[in-house]
Amino acid sequence: MKKLVLFILCVVCILCLCSCIRFNIRNSYADSNKYTPGSFSYRAKDVSKISISYISGDVTIIQSNNGNLNVTETEKGLSDAQKVHWYLDGHTLRIKFCKSGYSGRIPQNSKNLTVEIPYGIELEVGITSGDVKFATDIEVKRADFGATSGDFKANVIKTGSLAYGATSGSISISALYADSANFGQTSGNVSVSLIHADRIAFGSTSGSTTLSEIYASEVIGGATSGNVTLSFEFCEKLKVDCTSGNITIKKLPANGATITYDKTSGKLRTGNYMVKNDRIVFGDGGCVTTIVTTSGDLIIE
Repeated sequence: MKKLVLFILCVVCILCLCSCIRFNIRNSYADSNKYTPGSFSYRAKDVSKISISYISGDVTIIQSNNGNLNVTETEKGLSDAQKVHWYLDGHTLRIKFCKSGYSGRIPQNSKNLTVEIPYGIELEVGITSGDVKFATDIEVKRADFGATSGDFKANVIKTGSLAYGATSGSISISALYADSANFGQTSGNVSVSLIHADRIAFGSTSGSTTLSEIYASEVIGGATSGNVTLSFEFCEKLKVDCTSGNITIKKLPANGATITYDKTSGKLRTGNYMVKNDRIVFGDGGCVTTIVTTSGDLIIE
């Protein structure tokens, strides 16, 4: 009987420990004494930039025309130190996961954040061990996204520039309209179903990059131990370098392509094409293309 009681107590202790997460916040932030804990409302006209730094839990972003906007956290049984902290620094709204330097246990599923944002702002979002979802289409001046073991998912993003960097995280966008777009990831995937941008740059290590319906002046990218899949509508310049992975062009630009292909332990797999001055030419040859593969193939469908 004593053994049974001891077993039950052990199980209860394990369940209690599993229901909490311990966070040691090493990257204490500046001006910590100016931050206020808890959910809040703010006036859209007072803010031109929003910077979100969140550690564990999901972040939902909603764009709205309302004059007063809300930032809400689930806050289930949280102390003030554990709650989201915020500070209006001039016209920059800074949102932090919890009190600067906090170390302790936080119940699982107790911290999920919803942020309403106005149109035309600069938006920065950093996430560790959580996902970011855009519940509405968004239109911002600039977008900077970063993740460690977290995913971003969006429908339509319109922005002057988009920068994305992740370690063990992925991003999925249905449609992206930007002057410039930069993607970089390690052990994660990038997927954009439609992209209009003057310049596109991407780089990955142990992850895949899939960009479809591309309208761009210039596309430059590279991959190590990952595949690259591209589908074009229009492009003037393309340069891709891939090591230990394949490059697949599912659809060439409407203006054609002139391809310089340099390979080491890889091969070209495609249909009919012309050769002019040692270059592979498709259609009108309008997109000046350089492809380099090491231990990978170039596949043109």
